[in-house]
Amino acid sequence: MDLVIDAKENRIFGAVFEDDEMVDAFSFAIPLSEDFIKRLEGKNFEKILIAGTNNAPVLKLLPLAQVLSTEKYPTLAPDQIANIYGALYHFPSNDCIIIDIADTLRCDYVSSQGKYVGGAIFSLSSYADRPSDMLADKQATGNYFGLLGAAERITAELRTLSSSPSSVMVIATGLRTTNEAFSDDLSDFVDAVDPYLGMRGLNEIIKEQ
Repeated sequence: MDLVIDAKENRIFGAVFEDDEMVDAFSFAIPLSEDFIKRLEGKNFEKILIAGTNNAPVLKLLPLAQVLSTEKYPTLAPDQIANIYGALYHFPSNDCIIIDIADTLRCDYVSSQGKYVGGAIFSLSSYADRPSDMLADKQATGNYFGLLGAAERITAELRTLSSSPSSVMVIATGLRTTNEAFSDDLSDFVDAVDPYLGMRGLNEIIKEQ
């Protein structure tokens, strides 16, 4: 049994794996409460891997944890590296475009050999859920479909980097993809939606160690 954690500035996201099966997933605000330790009680972890920008609070409670090395991808953030491994877990024989949608829209292109090719970042001024009445709430309608439109167009442009654009697989992840309506709309132009892509990627990294 292994534990992986993505430590953001104000919150951590974690998952417990038994081989390839994710048996638990959780999120806790920083500073971490006693509930975090209680969540892990009774579990015998063989390995613990942390990837994030704020590892100290987790290491204080889990001093034997390993911190993700960025040596292979020195220019990328830890969560980008985790997403790359997660994408290759889903589609090991294809180039992939990863759409990560949280506070920003980030798109990363990675080759089937695991080489980071490039990407794009789209800043979100605001975010809205899919409006129940599109004509009544014009601002929400514009924000919601504007984000979808930006994701679709950026994805289409990144596909042109491939010699075989039709073989490129597109995966959406990030906090926003936990919204069912949003995931359904993304499915019009993505091949897979996986909110836990980074967690799966960290699990793949642990298996390589």
